[in-house]
Amino acid sequence: LPMDIEENIIDHLEDVVPSLRNCALTCRAWRPRSRYHLVSSIQIRTREDFASLCEFFKRHRNLASLVKALTISPSDEEPSPRSLVEVALVELLRQLPNLRQYKLVYDLHVNDGARPTYSTTFHPRSLTHFKMYLHAETLRLGPLRLLSHEELARIVIALPRLRTLQCRGL
Repeated sequence: LPMDIEENIIDHLEDVVPSLRNCALTCRAWRPRSRYHLVSSIQIRTREDFASLCEFFKRHRNLASLVKALTISPSDEEPSPRSLVEVALVELLRQLPNLRQYKLVYDLHVNDGARPTYSTTFHPRSLTHFKMYLHAETLRLGPLRLLSHEELARIVIALPRLRTLQCRGL
């Protein structure tokens, strides 16, 4: 098949991680396109995810520029989800120059109508890093509880390129 058709096939698999992994292993010609989709959107759920991601980008610095979306969604087993959010975000902002979408999601297993149990605040240092490094056009938050309405305003002000803000369960 011509390469443009092969790439089109791989593009259709952009959200199917197991298939993209298989494509990357199929042949050398498919690896760059498959890898592009595999690293363009990453998710961190645990400290181990964060540590392995940092190690990966130390070894493959050129791939850090391919990351467009970052989701931090602490798992139920994570002992300190708030700490993970703060540390991972500040550390990764410097390494991911083309990040355009940031999602902070707490996967809570609560009944409908229940208030989020996790609260978070962003240290002024984090907001400074937002301004300097996070060129996000999309920010998705929730479900979580911010400590004040001003906290949300400070986050929005720290993101001058923000075009889309989605809040769920704030």
